[in-house]
Amino acid sequence: IPVALLGKDLVGGAQTGSGKTGAFLIPILERLLYRPKKVATTRVAILMPTRELALQCFSVAKKLAAFTDITFGQAIGGLNSREQEKELKKRPDIVIATPGRFIDFMRNSSSFQVDTIEIMVLDEADRMLEDGFADELNEILATIPKSRQTMLFSATMTSKVDDLIRV
Repeated sequence: IPVALLGKDLVGGAQTGSGKTGAFLIPILERLLYRPKKVATTRVAILMPTRELALQCFSVAKKLAAFTDITFGQAIGGLNSREQEKELKKRPDIVIATPGRFIDFMRNSSSFQVDTIEIMVLDEADRMLEDGFADELNEILATIPKSRQTMLFSATMTSKVDDLIRV
């Protein structure tokens, strides 16, 4: 958490269910409490490998931020894309997404802007790579601002995860 609060990139290896979600959400929420509020801007993108994990993260994030003015949006495959696009048009502070739907909105929706992202979280990176999202992740990382903070979490550290860390 102290490293994340400093805005430094970090890689975390921990098994599923060990509290990684809190480890990245708490410093993100802390930093967003002090954000400029005049213009709505999407500052954080959190990528998860599956709809179930993304919905779980969304639920935890909403609970942790319950007494703040921090806003959330979803870009999660298998859910109503029109509703999600309407949410994204409002430029929520944090977008929780699956890679496929994130890239779909990034490519095809004028209402979804990724040029203001300051923090990118890749959770369960090993599972995203196993599920064949390597090309999508590389495209997303190449498109969002280079000056961002990146936090990558993985239950296992494979050579493919090492390659993604280098990117």
